[in-house]
Amino acid sequence: MTDLENKLQSMALDDLIKGINQFTANSRIRELTELETQERALYRKEYIRRIGRNLRATLDNTDITYADGGEDGSNS
Repeated sequence: MTDLENKLQSMALDDLIKGINQFTANSRIRELTELETQERALYRKEYIRRIGRNLRATLDNTDITYADGGEDGSNS
């Protein structure tokens, strides 16, 4: 794992999003360098990893209760 990947894992989500947005703004003004393109990919990868982890945690802690009172959808 690279130093940048370690840094991104400890970075606040808001800062991660700001970094992605900065790369996007720069890419609209000029072509990104090869290094910037690689860094942007790492930022995006970390963002997607976190969103997936947060979604999984939310789903794992979600219980569905149906109108008939059942929790498994079997109507029994």
